[in-house]
Amino acid sequence: MMLRSTIALLAAGTLALGTLHCGGESPGSGGATSSTGASGGAAPAGSGGGMAADPCSPAPAKAPAAPSSLVAESVTSYEVALTWAPSLDPAVKHYRVLRGAAQVGLVDAPRFAHRPVVPGETYVYTVTALGADGAESLPTSESA
Repeated sequence: MMLRSTIALLAAGTLALGTLHCGGESPGSGGATSSTGASGGAAPAGSGGGMAADPCSPAPAKAPAAPSSLVAESVTSYEVALTWAPSLDPAVKHYRVLRGAAQVGLVDAPRFAHRPVVPGETYVYTVTALGADGAESLPTSESA
């Protein structure tokens, strides 16, 4: 079970220090409780009544900048060699190469050779950048 200390500003303007029991409920509490004994399940009065974000969930990963300028560097009867301008985001660790919706490669450098290919067939490729945290960029423009 993960514990996360929190400080909450209650509607009356008082501060409550508490512990959230993430990944399960605290014994006998029915949910997270503050040091004042207030249940952590309801939104404070005047908060707009909307659902609050789960404080135990990690922040969503920020998508890295997308690679650009995807081109078919060379096309032969047996392979298509792709290159692209790398993402300028330092968090990028890999590139996912897609032909249509299917992944055909996962590479560390901004180049990929897809083989085998069938002469006369049209292939459409896109590339996305993957950050170390698993976040994925938008795809490049398509290259055929």
